[in-house]
Amino acid sequence: MQNIQKPGDAFIGKAYRAESGLAIRGETAEDIVNFEARELGNIDIREQARSLGIDLSSIKERNVVWVTKTPGDGRRYGIPEEYPLPKGSIILSSDGDGGYLVWKRGEQNEV
Repeated sequence: MQNIQKPGDAFIGKAYRAESGLAIRGETAEDIVNFEARELGNIDIREQARSLGIDLSSIKERNVVWVTKTPGDGRRYGIPEEYPLPKGSIILSSDGDGGYLVWKRGEQNEV
């Protein structure tokens, strides 16, 4: 059984990422969750992330990534590969389909 994690949890286990080809224009995590809400209709992604009380505008876009916990979940986006996350990475949102928006917290995050 897969370990279910929720926003605010440290990401545990292996992460997988498939390049979807979708380019999100923005400079911060706030820009990413706003894009998810406004352009893709994923309002819950933005609400989950904002509910954590983290200043999303202080996290650089390059320090946020969509990953999955299994290669199977990542296949809908392309060919998944194992993706190294720094220890202490935090889940900002989950899409309910196996995708997790993760703050790579161990990396520089100042704007």
